[in-house]
Amino acid sequence: MDLLFTGGRLVIAGPDTKAVELGPQAGGLIVGARFRPGIAPAVLGVPARHLLDARVPADDVVGDRARALAETLRGIRSPAEAAAVLGHRIGAWTLASVPPSRVVAGAIALLSGPATLRDPSVSTLASALGVGERRLRRSCVDALGYGPKMFERIWRLRRFVAAAAASPGRTSLAALALDAGYADQPHLTRECRALTGLTPATLRGYPVTAA
Repeated sequence: MDLLFTGGRLVIAGPDTKAVELGPQAGGLIVGARFRPGIAPAVLGVPARHLLDARVPADDVVGDRARALAETLRGIRSPAEAAAVLGHRIGAWTLASVPPSRVVAGAIALLSGPATLRDPSVSTLASALGVGERRLRRSCVDALGYGPKMFERIWRLRRFVAAAAASPGRTSLAALALDAGYADQPHLTRECRALTGLTPATLRGYPVTAA
């Protein structure tokens, strides 16, 4: 989930299940901050499921905090200064919020870290965390916007994009697919098309701007 200042206003970009293409805008300041998985709902005060695949005005969700921040950013012309102000303010909001639950934090760690659990079922993941499947799904939907399997698909794609950006042209797509956690290159191709509408070759070298 992201908090974006664009067109003179603050916008919350909710968790996406498909890639969203953003075109360049002439003039104006555009800065943004990306929350780590599971952090935004507590900071913004709304379950992630309510923002799934959505772009909403931040003041509709955050209220006066967002309005004050947007007013400050409207008076700044330097992108670097605006990014610093945005980061500092969100950092303060985050420190005052409640961290993700043990269940959510554990699911994120297992699905986004080293592939100790390669493509686990929901039941396997729930067992590893010591909770029931329904609780795991409910917790993930509230904190992430979707269930653990969707999170796994998105994070696996991010691993591929990051690895491909780090080795443009030097490593085969088949090798990158296996390293990222796909069964094979056709699996990678299907997932790339499903989530982004693009081929793995097109995504090779895509700029990686956040972990």
